[in-house]
Amino acid sequence: MKERALNGAIIRGFAAVCIFAGVIIFQTGCGSRKVDLDKAVSVEFGGLDGQGQCTWDIDYDYLAEQCSGKGKSPIDELAFELLADEIDGTAAPLDGLSNGDTVRINLTYDKDLFKKYDVVLTGGKNLEFKVSGLTEATEVDPFDPMVFDVESGEGIYIEYTGTSPELSVQIRNTLPPDNILSQVAYSVTSGNSGHVKKGDQVEITAALPYQLTEQGYVLTSEVKEVTCQKAAAYLTSLDEIDEDTWNKIKAECDDYKTAEIDNPSDYDHYVQVTGENISFYNSTVTSDFKYVKAYFLTLKDGLSNTFSSRTHNCLYITYTVDVENAPTVVRGQQFADDACGCFVVKDLYMDADGNVIFDTGMIDSETVLNRSEEELVNSRVKKQVDEYVLTETELGWS
Repeated sequence: MKERALNGAIIRGFAAVCIFAGVIIFQTGCGSRKVDLDKAVSVEFGGLDGQGQCTWDIDYDYLAEQCSGKGKSPIDELAFELLADEIDGTAAPLDGLSNGDTVRINLTYDKDLFKKYDVVLTGGKNLEFKVSGLTEATEVDPFDPMVFDVESGEGIYIEYTGTSPELSVQIRNTLPPDNILSQVAYSVTSGNSGHVKKGDQVEITAALPYQLTEQGYVLTSEVKEVTCQKAAAYLTSLDEIDEDTWNKIKAECDDYKTAEIDNPSDYDHYVQVTGENISFYNSTVTSDFKYVKAYFLTLKDGLSNTFSSRTHNCLYITYTVDVENAPTVVRGQQFADDACGCFVVKDLYMDADGNVIFDTGMIDSETVLNRSEEELVNSRVKKQVDEYVLTETELGWS
């Protein structure tokens, strides 16, 4: 990196010349002015050992003073400015330096131009400067497995909020102030917030504050990928429903049956015929209740329920029941005594510890009956297969 401040340097140089010579124009004399360029080059080293930088410069005040010596031709300010602009150079290497390295500088200039003003330049070629004074680095591992991505105790926690596939990632640092990692800034640099799913790779970036880099601290690495594992997730398969959860679901369905189906005087029921829901009178009597099948719908990959009414999954528990006192003909269509209904469980999920979560708020009973299970499945379940994956199983419940 070469720095020039021609205007200020020239003015200062020529101010010094005025004091020395008493005039702005340098007087002539016998002989040429000889200037050693080696003495005009200065270097500075800074930064950490192994990551150091070099800055270098040409001292134009020094050149102006040297050019004020006796010569055959006077040099005014504009002429010196022209000459100074002709001095250029290269230096390498300028960064990634370690103590003991060598930086080489070579200056270039037009000798003939300088000779017109009786200036003979020497040196400035193959200058070597040994790197020194760089701060010794103190390495810090920001992803030390003893404290990074821990599950207990003091450390850096990677936490997932929400439910897969709509997780958000947050980083919590509980290390005490005397631990240097407590000052490291961690951030999530990949994985859209609110759209991370279990099994995704999440990129974590670490950065040191400026004051620590000034003190010589350096990170051994800056980026690490972690796998989202310990997080809640919506169920995607019937196989994920364990026996205990099935028993809880059945118990809740039995309660609905007792309250709404075995006591028809308290609830109106409806039969769906040609798209219309026709009310059964509350004097309708039902009998011979039987559970039939479980149909499970899970949202297809790539689809989301964000800004929509979609559920992540939906479990239909179907049953058949004999209906008495129902009209045999509804809207001109025959209605058989045996009808089919269902209970609906929405958004079953598994917590971060692998436990399937089901509560009473997830289940609902539908008072709309269909004339057959086939009609029910076609009208309510299979019509969703464009967005959902459908699986089914026999229940075997009594």
